[in-house]
Formats: sequence, structure tokens, C-alpha cells
Amino acid sequence: DLSVHSTLLTRLRAAASAASASHSASLVRALASERILCARSRWKTPGSASWAIGTSRFLTMSSTDGGVCAAEAPAAAKDVGEQPETATPAAAAEAPSTAPYPLSKNQQKKQIRKEREKEQRVEKKAKGKEVKKQRKAVERAEREKLEAEGGAPAARRKDDLPRVGGRGKGNREIFDELRVSGQRIAIDLGFDADMTEREVKSLVLQLSHLYGINRKSQTPMKLHFTSVNGRTDEQLKKNSGFPNWRIELCEKHYTEVFPKGDIVYLTAESDVTLEAFSPGDVYVIGGIVDHNRLKGITYKKAEELGLRTARLPLADHVDLGSGRKVLTVNHVFHIMQRFAETSSWRTAFLDALPQRKLKAGENGAD
Repeated sequence: DLSVHSTLLTRLRAAASAASASHSASLVRALASERILCARSRWKTPGSASWAIGTSRFLTMSSTDGGVCAAEAPAAAKDVGEQPETATPAAAAEAPSTAPYPLSKNQQKKQIRKEREKEQRVEKKAKGKEVKKQRKAVERAEREKLEAEGGAPAARRKDDLPRVGGRGKGNREIFDELRVSGQRIAIDLGFDADMTEREVKSLVLQLSHLYGINRKSQTPMKLHFTSVNGRTDEQLKKNSGFPNWRIELCEKHYTEVFPKGDIVYLTAESDVTLEAFSPGDVYVIGGIVDHNRLKGITYKKAEELGLRTARLPLADHVDLGSGRKVLTVNHVFHIMQRFAETSSWRTAFLDALPQRKLKAGENGAD
């Protein structure tokens, strides 16, 4: 504020001329050494003034000639013909401390937690690179084995493959041609009444990831959504672009869409291990999110309907340790899709399963 600044300088000159030379010099030295900034201009009774150091500490000075409040001490010292001098010990003692305040216990814990999270991020990044390296080694070994047996050499780079995913009429036509001849996979969405609202939303999110995986695949599956109704149907329609999804959507039960003899229900409780795909079969994945609350519900449902069941050969190829062995709908589909591309269960598991589910040391090649 220019008016306040001008008033302060005028009062400073008046105080310097009226006071003795020694008093004026000491006053200016104090102003210059402390670099006092006036936070607010509030005049008190004659003989005193309020001084703000920074924005938090106040210094009260008295003089027989009236109080003076400076907008900035170095400028004031220059106007009265005095040069700023080095702070005296007394002035230095009164000056605000610039040393950092000691951290509280909560702040110390927060700082330790941040440092630990930073180290974990670095470690996770390094592990991710190692996993990627090992996966490439597995794919390279399988490719060389295939070529040695006289099979067609697999493409080495994504650029060597025709683009399937993405927008555009040409990409959609290519995708439709490939998915028609793809392995039939059905998602059973008949568990709407057994799930909470939050679980329904989680399922729809998994279905979105699932469709994105199939859309980008070089060997897309012929994907069916059956028993689409209720809250699941409502949440699906809230997804932007859902009407354009290239899937077979049906409100009927899967037993009304496919012959019972062609249906194989995938469930972890089954005694039969799925070794390879049969082109004539339809593999049904239970579309349910229950956080292990409804354990075995898909197996019981398949047994009541007299359907064949099978489980993925998870334990034969990877070790999940003591962690939860429950797989989400999109993880199961991703495993199936990667197996269709590579014909290797181990590669499919390593590519589809998140790293947190794999036991340490389980990312290496066979």
C-alpha cells in the first residue's frame, strides 16, 4: 500500500530528526538488522508501536519521540542516510529463528511411510521388468520349439500382425470375421439377485475389461453374455459405447441358447482339469462377484443342471502360495484368451494373473 508506505517513511524521518543522533542511529540499525516488515499498520498510544516480524512474531519498541512502523527496514535506513549494519547479538537474539521445527510423531511416521512406499515402487518396477524378460524368454522358447517341429513360425513383433482392435470400419470388419470362427465363451450373468449393488458394479467393470481384452486380441473369442437382466443390464447400459460392443447379447439362460451336450461350466470345485479347447464346446464362466461369500455356487448350479464341469490347470503350472486363489471374471477370460493365442497354459497364467497373486520366484521360465 503506497499511502501506508509514504506515511511510515514520513514518520521515520520525523523521529530521526527529533531524536538524538545516537538514538536515531540505534533505531535505524535495529530496523535494518531485523528487516522488520509491518504486517498491519495499527497505531497505538504515543510512545509505542506494534512491530510484525514476518507474519507471526511481534516486537514492541518504545521511544520518547513517538512510535515508528517501517514497511521495510533497508529502504528506511537508506532514506535517513544510514547504511544497514550487521545485526547486533541482542538483535539477533530477538530475530525469529529460521531453524526447522522438530517433526511430531505423526509427521515422522508419515515421512517413514512415504520413504517405504518409494522403495516399494522402485522394487515393483524392477520386478516388473524381470517378469517381462522372463515371459519373453518363455515365448521365445516355445516359438523355437514350434519352428523345430515344423510348425508355422509365430510373428515376432506386434507390427507383423494385422491390427484387430481400434476404431474404424475396417478394424470392426476384421474383428467380426475373426470372432465368428473363435472359441465360444459364455458369461453367465444369472446371479444378479445374489449380489449387492456394489458387487454388481464391480462385475460390470470386470466385463468392460474382459471385452477390451477380447477386442485387442489377435485371436478373439466368440463372446456371449447370457441371462442379461436386472441391475446388471442397467449398469451395462450406463457404459458409454456398450450398444456398439461386438458380442452376442441374450436375455435367455445359456441352456436355452446352446445344447446341453456342448456346455462345459468352468468352476474351481470341478474334478476335471481342462487340458485343451474343444472347438465344438461352449465354455461358461460364472459372472459373479461375491468375495468368496457364495463359495461353490457355480458348481452346485452346474451339477443340478447335469452339465459337464472343468477347472483351469492352475496348480499344475504356477504356484499362488498362500494367497487367495479366487480369480475374477476378467482374469479367467484373459487366461482363456492367452491360451488360445499361445497354446501354453503357463504363458497364459503368467500374462493374465496380476503379479501380487504369484508366489515369489514363480515368474521364471520353465
